[in-house]
Amino acid sequence: MGGPMTGPVGRHRRTALAAAAIVVAVAVAVGGVLLARHRPASLDSRVDAVAGTLRCPTCTAESVADSNSTMAQSMRHEIRDQLRQGRSPDQIRSWFENRYGERVLLMPHPRGLALVLWVVPLAVLAGGVLLLVRGRHRRNRDGSAPAGVLSARRVGVAALACVLVGAAVPALAWARSGPATPAPTAAQTEPMKARDWVAVAQSLEQQQDYRSAADAYRHAMRQQPSSPGVRTGLAFDLLRSGRPRQAIGLMTPMAHRTGPNRALALLILGLAQRSAHLPAADHTLRQFLEVAPHHPAADQVRRLLAESR
Repeated sequence: MGGPMTGPVGRHRRTALAAAAIVVAVAVAVGGVLLARHRPASLDSRVDAVAGTLRCPTCTAESVADSNSTMAQSMRHEIRDQLRQGRSPDQIRSWFENRYGERVLLMPHPRGLALVLWVVPLAVLAGGVLLLVRGRHRRNRDGSAPAGVLSARRVGVAALACVLVGAAVPALAWARSGPATPAPTAAQTEPMKARDWVAVAQSLEQQQDYRSAADAYRHAMRQQPSSPGVRTGLAFDLLRSGRPRQAIGLMTPMAHRTGPNRALALLILGLAQRSAHLPAADHTLRQFLEVAPHHPAADQVRRLLAESR
C-alpha cells in the first residue's frame, strides 16, 4: 500500500504543492517590485525617476534625465517644483503631456501593440488560475481523472506556465517604467513639426524661460523660415532673453514691409534698438504709433518716448 504521497492522489498533491510554491514565489517577486517602487526616495531620485519617463522636446531620442539642454534643465526644475507641491508622478507627466503633446512621454499610453502586451499576459494569468481550479475539482471519487480529462501533471504544468507568463510580464514592465529609459520607437523619434515647436515655445514663455523658448522658435523657423508669426515670436523672445541685436536683425526687414505684421515688427524693433542703446529707437517707436495708435502697447510706448525727451 502506497504512502500518502504515492499513487494518483499523491501525485496530484505534489503537483498542487509545486503549483502553490511557484505561485507564492511569483507573488513574492511581484510584491518586491511593488515595494521597491513605493520605497521612500530622496527628492533628487524622484526627480530623476520622473525625468527618465519624459522625452526632451529639443533633443534627439534623449530623456529629460539624460539631456543637458537648456530645455531639459528647465523641465527638471519644473518637475522638482511640482514634486515639492505634492503632485504625483502621473499628474506631472499629464501636465507635460498637456503642454507638449503625447510625444513627450517616453512610454506612451497603452494602445495598439502596447495594449496587447498588457492585456494578453493578464488573460494568460486568468487562464492559468482557471486551469488550476478546474483540474482540482474535475476528479472522480477515487482520485482518478475522468475519461478525456488531462492528467493532473499536465494540467499543473500548463497552469504554472500560464501563471508565470501572466505574472512576470506585467511585473517586468512595471519595474521598467521607473527610472530606466525605454528605447524610443519610430513614432517617438519622428521630427517635430513647426506647430509643435511653437507650442513648446509658448509653454516655455508661460514659465518665463525665454532663452529656451527662443531655441524652440529657431527649430520652428528652420521649417517655416517665411512665417511672420514664428519670426516675431523668435525676435520677441530674443529681446526678452537679453539678445536685442539678434532681434533687430530679424525684425528690420519686416518693419519695412507693409501688411498686418508691420506694427508688431516696428514695436519689437524699436524696443530692441532701445535695449541696444541705438539712436534710431525713438524714430522706430514713433513709426509704430503712426501705424497702430490704438495698439494695447501704444500708451506704454508714449510714456517711454516722453521719458527720453
